[in-house]
Amino acid sequence: MLLPVSAYDELPTDVTKFADELRQSAPTPTIVVGAPLTDRLEFLAPPRPVTGHVSMGNESWADLLPSPPASGTTSVQDQPPKLDHWTIQAHVYTKDIAARVGLLMGLFSGSARTISAGAINEAKRFRLAKTEAGTEIEIGVAVRLVVATTNWEVNAEISIPNIAAAAQLKLKTGDARIGIEVAGYSGALGDLLPAPRQLDVTALSDYLTAFTRIQAAVFGDSGLAFQTPTVLSVNQPLDG
Repeated sequence: MLLPVSAYDELPTDVTKFADELRQSAPTPTIVVGAPLTDRLEFLAPPRPVTGHVSMGNESWADLLPSPPASGTTSVQDQPPKLDHWTIQAHVYTKDIAARVGLLMGLFSGSARTISAGAINEAKRFRLAKTEAGTEIEIGVAVRLVVATTNWEVNAEISIPNIAAAAQLKLKTGDARIGIEVAGYSGALGDLLPAPRQLDVTALSDYLTAFTRIQAAVFGDSGLAFQTPTVLSVNQPLDG
């Protein structure tokens, strides 16, 4: 089963190696006030006039990197990612699986607290790949709205709205928390991030608005130059 990963996950060695190579496959864009990316793009793209900013059009770093040499090598550096899939999905996780999702644990600072239920709304641009050891992974850029709770004894389906409503009504939800994660993006988002607050219906509305705005910034034309694809999900066996 493909499970989303984050900094809180201990990844298999082959996935960690793949992710490290991926980070080295493209330089991090330099953000310069008035003329962003000019320094880094001049060796990757044809010369173009600079009029206060550089327009990337529909290009991203993956599109601008030089073509791989015909040397027969298969390293990540020689095969820059082409992100050819787009999805917007909602995932729900019950206790057995929720406790294995690092994104949900991250809401509690990575502690070992028992998570009874969680949900993720995810927008991502990605491609499918395999490591040298054959582990199936997703590589790309994602914006995720994440909610988790330490208790779920509510007669309702697990969903982000239901968890928020149950928390506001002080039903048996334990400690319920909400957050937004952006993976595979190196641009500035500070003005769009919501302030941390207790989860309730009003907070959910604010976070949904922020999620929409961040999604537009990351996947819009102005954000394409800052997409730095990373490992988003790893196929993990559910037994054991």
